[in-house]
Amino acid sequence: MLLASCVGAASGGGDGDGDGDGPVAGEEGGDCYGNGTCDGDLTCASDLCVRIDGVNGDGDGDGDGDGDGDGPVYVTGGTGGGTGNGTGGTGNGGTGGTGNGDGDGDGDGDGDRELCVGLNYLAGEAVDGTCQPDGWFAVKATYDVWWDEDDLSTSSDNRGTYTTYILKHVHDHNPGAKTVAITHKVCKEDAPPSLSDTLCRAFAPVVVDATWDKLDPVVTPGSYTCLDRNSGCETRADLGTSLVGIEMNDEAGAWADSWDGMSCPAGNGAACFVDVDDDSKPGVSKGFRTTGQYVEHSPCSNGNAYDYSNAPPDGSIGAILNVSIHEVHAGMRSRMGVTSRTIGASCGCGTAEGVVELKDTRVAGCRAIGFGTERDCTVDEVVFIDSRANRHTNEGANQGMHIAIKGEVPGGSIRLDSHHPSPGPVFRFIRIANEGDAAPTCAQVLSATFPEPDIML
Repeated sequence: MLLASCVGAASGGGDGDGDGDGPVAGEEGGDCYGNGTCDGDLTCASDLCVRIDGVNGDGDGDGDGDGDGDGPVYVTGGTGGGTGNGTGGTGNGGTGGTGNGDGDGDGDGDGDRELCVGLNYLAGEAVDGTCQPDGWFAVKATYDVWWDEDDLSTSSDNRGTYTTYILKHVHDHNPGAKTVAITHKVCKEDAPPSLSDTLCRAFAPVVVDATWDKLDPVVTPGSYTCLDRNSGCETRADLGTSLVGIEMNDEAGAWADSWDGMSCPAGNGAACFVDVDDDSKPGVSKGFRTTGQYVEHSPCSNGNAYDYSNAPPDGSIGAILNVSIHEVHAGMRSRMGVTSRTIGASCGCGTAEGVVELKDTRVAGCRAIGFGTERDCTVDEVVFIDSRANRHTNEGANQGMHIAIKGEVPGGSIRLDSHHPSPGPVFRFIRIANEGDAAPTCAQVLSATFPEPDIML
């Protein structure tokens, strides 16, 4: 199972040198009134008064006034530069303090959006004014992939987005060593389809939700830093390798070129595929979407969108028209890691950049439908489907299945609709329970509303 995960921090501060008081209750940057309101058009969020309409401001303010240079920091997206009367500028999402003299806030509030407003999230528990990293988070990870195909009869070049939903538990934090343990469980994964320009079909594997519920969680080490009393915590998760439906002698070792080349403590080949979904078949069973059309791509050669379909049994047109693969039995491996940041003291919501190093699949069996009957796949059909199994890495930018890093552009030889730079792996997270609460379910993860950063996919 995968994950990487998040919890992080945003910081901001003015350059004032005064010794006065910070914002008073009801004013921007100050505490909310006891009834949860603020002055004027300010909004009470996470017990602080903030101006929600200053989401994407830019500016540098030179204020002259007396005041406390340590005004509260909140997570609103960058209110533009400082105002007069001593208010410093906004840095990276936090309202600066006021100061004695030219409180140049270096405000460049270049648009950390207020991502949590309107979302149903839970604020983290605070100790000495600082939120703690412990708790349960729903995580949505998206990463850009593309591939270059040689056999265009059954699969064509394409670019798409993987989406993985994860239940993450940050626990056992050691305040002295600044370490945490991070347990993560995959709750669902949506993969982009393979396309055939010859057949005008899209092949999208699907795993039923009940299967994800049966998967065991994985624990990876992590570390954290709490920046100050208002800025929340930044948590890093080490790269972690997850295996689903398969075992290996070395989970970080070389991935076999075929299913029967896999080796594990139990032996080789089929012995390495674990029936985690309890259906008496090796590995995890995947079906294919067979209704609707894939419209996130330019039309096929016939001028229409690609029809979702079962997979072909081999590369011959005759076989494709008469036989289809409707179920595959697979084992999967992935490796992810992330450094993330909160957008404020609540430690309740945020986004992060991460690393997705690889996603591998091997297919040990399948089921076919042809001429009115359903049957196990032949040896040749298994070999064909296994050879088409997705292998994504973040190496070899224009070879095979590729996971893009931030700013990367597909090579010109790959036939794609778009060659825009990739946003790289992006992780969105939202706190759904605190430490000590009952463990949330995957259903809660899938029903969560996540922050959406300004990224282009």
